[in-house]
Amino acid sequence: MIRIFDLFCSCLGLLVLSPAFLAIAGLIKLSDRGPVFYRQERVGKDGKSFEIIKFRTMCVGADRAGPPLTVAQDRRITRVGAFLRKWKLDELPQLINVIRGEMGLVGPRPEVPRYLAHYSPAQARVLRLRPGITDAASIAYRYENEVLTRTLDPEAFYIQHIMPNKIRINLEYADQATLWTNVKTILATLGILRPPVAVRAPGDLRAFDRIALARPLRLSTKGLASMEVHPVDFSQGGVLLPPGDEDALGGFCTFTFSPDDSGPAPITREGQIIRSDAKGVAFRFSAPLEDDQYKMLKIMARPRGSTKSSGEC
Repeated sequence: MIRIFDLFCSCLGLLVLSPAFLAIAGLIKLSDRGPVFYRQERVGKDGKSFEIIKFRTMCVGADRAGPPLTVAQDRRITRVGAFLRKWKLDELPQLINVIRGEMGLVGPRPEVPRYLAHYSPAQARVLRLRPGITDAASIAYRYENEVLTRTLDPEAFYIQHIMPNKIRINLEYADQATLWTNVKTILATLGILRPPVAVRAPGDLRAFDRIALARPLRLSTKGLASMEVHPVDFSQGGVLLPPGDEDALGGFCTFTFSPDDSGPAPITREGQIIRSDAKGVAFRFSAPLEDDQYKMLKIMARPRGSTKSSGEC
């Protein structure tokens, strides 16, 4: 049913939007006489590669002049391209990818091959899903380019923080995806409905989602003074504690999550302090939490402010 819906909407969209396609193609040609479309290798369902089709928004040869990631005010973006990117019009040719069966209207955004090496086995499950033009993660990171602009190393920040969160959102969405949830996601993308997940603002550089735990959480590490946490920020890839000793930056620690004596077995993970500033002490796990471990911690979660959590470091 979802595939039939995608095919119908894509064919109808190409028909209705054909005048807009011609106008956009003319603007791109007039701007620098380069090709209208840009094709890039992406990884689709079951790890199969395909060429994604977009309206070209960057100068010719831009992929050889920098990383595949783009940030706000990227010098490779043309004036016409900036307009197309602002309104997401450069994504419209992907309706062709949908008709070919390489993509759907809703699904995880297909990744470039170079970043797949950073997937954990659990994260690689996202490759079982058909990629799409839009998804809940894309809505959450609507201002991804602006966020990356504010980082010292955009590619490293994307790999360490944004990519894991996007995969998590996509896997959680896939567990309850239906034709109706896809329709609501499309309407949210168009701004008609509320986003299915909170949108990260341009200045929001949080690496972890803030979740208040219903039971005490003990963190056993070395080199840091004991602290009380209200609440703990955590994700599958790490944990964020209140501001601490800035000299601890780069240090390695071992974490033991012990909900309580009667609860689930403790979870142990090694990690490294990757940030220590006024916003908090961020620890990145050397190996992400397994799905069942992460789900267990989420089950313990309650709305912010409903309970307190303690941490010992």
